[in-house]
Parts: sequence; C-alpha cells; structure tokens
Amino acid sequence: MKSIHRTLLMTVLVVMAISGQSLAAGLTASVDRTQLSINESLTLTLGYSGQTMDDPDFSELESEFDILSQQKQSKLSFGFGKDSASTEWILALAPKKTGELTIPAIRFKGETSNPVTLSVREETKNQQTQDAIFIDTLLDKEKAYVQSQLLLTLRLHTAVMLNSVEISDLAIPNARVLKIHDSQYHETIKGRDYIVVELKYAIFPESPGTLAIPALTIAGVAPSTNDPFRGSSLFGPRGKPVRLRSEGKTIEVLPKPDSAKGEFWIPARGLSLSQRWSQKPEKLRVGEPVTRTITITAQGLTGAQIPPLELEEPGNMKRYPDQPEVTETLSDAGVLGVRSESVALVPTEPGVTVTWWDTETNSLQQTQLDEVTLEILPAEQTSQSTPGVAEAAETGGKTEGYTGVSQPQWLYFSLALNAILAVSLGILVFLLARRAGNPGIPASPVDHTLPTEPEAFAQLLKTPAADLALFREKLLGWSRLFWPGHRISTLADVVAICNNANLKDLFTRMDKTLYGSQRVDCVDVAAIKEALKAIRKHGKATEANEPVLKPLYPKG
Repeated sequence: MKSIHRTLLMTVLVVMAISGQSLAAGLTASVDRTQLSINESLTLTLGYSGQTMDDPDFSELESEFDILSQQKQSKLSFGFGKDSASTEWILALAPKKTGELTIPAIRFKGETSNPVTLSVREETKNQQTQDAIFIDTLLDKEKAYVQSQLLLTLRLHTAVMLNSVEISDLAIPNARVLKIHDSQYHETIKGRDYIVVELKYAIFPESPGTLAIPALTIAGVAPSTNDPFRGSSLFGPRGKPVRLRSEGKTIEVLPKPDSAKGEFWIPARGLSLSQRWSQKPEKLRVGEPVTRTITITAQGLTGAQIPPLELEEPGNMKRYPDQPEVTETLSDAGVLGVRSESVALVPTEPGVTVTWWDTETNSLQQTQLDEVTLEILPAEQTSQSTPGVAEAAETGGKTEGYTGVSQPQWLYFSLALNAILAVSLGILVFLLARRAGNPGIPASPVDHTLPTEPEAFAQLLKTPAADLALFREKLLGWSRLFWPGHRISTLADVVAICNNANLKDLFTRMDKTLYGSQRVDCVDVAAIKEALKAIRKHGKATEANEPVLKPLYPKG
C-alpha cells in the first residue's frame, strides 16, 4: 500500500515538474482586433513567461507598421506554494498600407511567438464623417505646367482634443515644396463640432510627367473618456495613440507649350509691371543721372523664378544697374514673387515688355510698360561746371573749347560771394570768442560714424578702377575732408583748388565716360591716384603744371 502511495506521489511530482517547465517558458503574441481601417491603430501584446531586463527586437514590424508607442511591465504572483513571473510588452501599431498584413513571429531568448494576420481596409468618406478624427486632402487643379504652382491643402478634423500632435514633412522628388499657410478654426458637420487644422503647401514640379504626392502622417494622443487627467499628467501624455494618414495624390505635369515664346519660361496666374523714377523724367539735363526702378510681380511664382529684365541700351545712354532685389510673400492664396531692378541712366529708355504664360487661361500673354521719352536739356553753366561736359552736350558730343560765364556776371557773383563769406567769418569769430570766455559751454560732439581723412583716402585707393561711379563718389568725399574750408560739390571744384592741368584733363575724361555723350575707352584711374598722393604728401594745394606743386597761397 505504501509503495502504491509512493508511486502516485512520484507521478504527481513529475507531472507538476513538467507543467512547471512548460509554464516557465513561452512567448505569445495577441492583438485587440484583427480588422481595422488604414487610419486606425491596434494594440499588440507580447507575453513572456519569465522575468527579464532585456527587450525583443521589434525592427521586423517596421516594414508594414509604425510603432506609435511601446510599454513594458512585469508581473509576479505568490500563493499556495506556487510562484510565477511574467513580462509583457504592449505596443501600439498603425498599419502603413491596406490589405492582408502579418505581424511576424518574434524571437526572444530561444522562444518564438506566433504570427498574427490582420485585415486592413480603406476608409470611406461616409465613415470619415462619422469618425471623431479624419483628414481631407485637396488639390487646386488636376493638371499643372512644369515649374508652375500647385496648391495642396490638408484639413485635419478632430472632435476630441489631441495631445502631442506631430505631422510628418512633405518631401516630393523632382519638386520644390513650400509650406505657405496654417490656420485653425471650427466647423460643424452633421451636428458634430470639429476643430479643423488646415495646412497649405505650394508645390513646384521641376520636370514634366507624373508627379506622385505622398501621404502625410499625423500622430497624436487622444485622451480616454474616463481619464481624470484629461490626457496629460506629470509623466507625459496619457491616452490612446492616434495615427492618421492623408490621401496620396497623383497629378499630370504638362511640359512647356510649343507656343510659349521667349528665352525664359514664366508660368504664372497673373503678372504685373510697375516703374518708379527718382525724379520726374520729363526734363533732364546732361550729366544728371536718374534712377529708374522696375518691379515685376508674379502670382504663383517665387521671386527666384522671375528672370531678369531684357532692357535695350540706346547708343546715347549710359546704364549703371544696381543689384536686383528678389522677395516673395507666402499666404493662403499661394506664393507672390517680386523682382525689382534699379538702373541709373542718362538720357532715354525704350518701353519694357515681359512675355509670360497664363496658367489660368492656358494662353500666352504680354505685359508692357509704356515707353517713356526723356527731354534732355543742356547742362547748366556755372563757374564750377566741369570743363568739357556742357560743351559736349551743346555741340552733339564734339568739344570745341570751354565757354565760361561772362566777365560782368562773374564780377557780381564774386562780390556777393565775398560778402557772404565775410559775414560768415565774423559770426564764426564771435562764437569762438564766446566759447573761449565761457569754458563751461561743452564742445560739439564728434560724429564717430564719419570716416577720418586718412580712412577716406585709404578707401579711395582701394576702390577698383572698373567702378568709376564709386571712385568719383569716394574722391569727392575725401576732398571735402582734406579741404574742409572749401565748398566742394563737383570735380571742377577740386581742380579749382589744385589748379592742376593734369587732373583737369583726367577728371574731364572720367566725367565724359560717366555722363557725357562721348564714350572714352580708358580712364587712367591709376594716374589720378598718383596725382592725389603727391598733392596729399606735399600740401593741400598745388600750382599748375608742376609734378609736385607749391601751395596756391604761399605764406610770407
């Protein structure tokens, strides 16, 4: 009898040992549902019969699923002499495509889980309007020309407050993408209130053919209805992970039409031209440059897509173009590109025409500025006029000698000028005497923003010879600092102070090149710099026809 009891006891112990071994090992996979739509997520639970600090490799899931979240928890149970331990990994997964998808078998510590098959369906429009969260995807046109603007609008409708919302970037091969607008508003659909988050993108296809616009992914956390923290706590967002995908789109990109003429391709919804003058262009004088600014505004193009203007240059006009200013404005209506070109010119300029392709009417258009005729008057003759410039204008570009102001006029002008200088000198002496008698009057503050004379001369020497306009400006600026007691506004004033025939000829050539009707192929800027170096080194005024000249008014 005792032997029978021992046999039964041994049998029970063996069964229990075998059962314990089977419970001690094993890896199982389960999901909360096997049928869902493309915009829904599911929960995968992977259970392991044992405790571990390691984690399985879930990288195989990422081929067909997005892992929205991952949690790990361990369980221990004690009682009646039977202890057990287990570990669970809980993953929120979102399918990347529709159809029959399989959660593959996962291997961990010599164990293999069971695969799980899912059925993922497309989400219908009727289903969207009943869901708490859905996305609308809209395009403003079914076809688009190459390099023209295509507008993509995404509208996220949510009847619940989403936390930790993330939106993937929109990247399209062979296309430039600009995010141009985002807004938020409310909308009621079939009696249900939604918060609508609207995103707009401008897409510029770079090559003809078929353009595929991929789906965008919007992820967030929807709070549970029984969550007292309303989806958030000190430990981060709480609730159910939500992942939605917008609808992918395909559009046909048309090539440049054969009827589109011109070197440049400008596909725009609208284009306008405007111009601005620095002064009234009706009447100008020889040697007086005027600045003309032409602005092109194109709807549906970036500023970089607007080509430079093709401006013809008449033979009797000099042009000094400035750097163009290119800008663009982004709004919910799309991109508005602006290009402004400024040019200093003398004396006439023909009309401007821009040929472009209207993407709204699918037709070739031309926008033109009206021709502007400038009436050129002779240069004003004054005692300070640059020799040679006025005469060239009056004789059609042929210099026939300098004609100054008549002797009686010059005498009256000199007497008036001397009287004004005498009065000004008396006032200056009076003010200096008062300051000397009252040391409490503070001296005028020094303007440290202006360059000193050595700095101005160094800048003058560094100015490139090719930029005559800048060199002339730097020369006049330095001259005013070097001869502060003289009123200098033209190069003729500098010649009058120096009385240097060599500089007179060099300055005349430079002014004729800049403003006159004659074209001078070469201006010896190096010779001007050397002459100015000599004047600066040996004195502030020199006599005529000497390499290094004495002061014009020697002392003693």
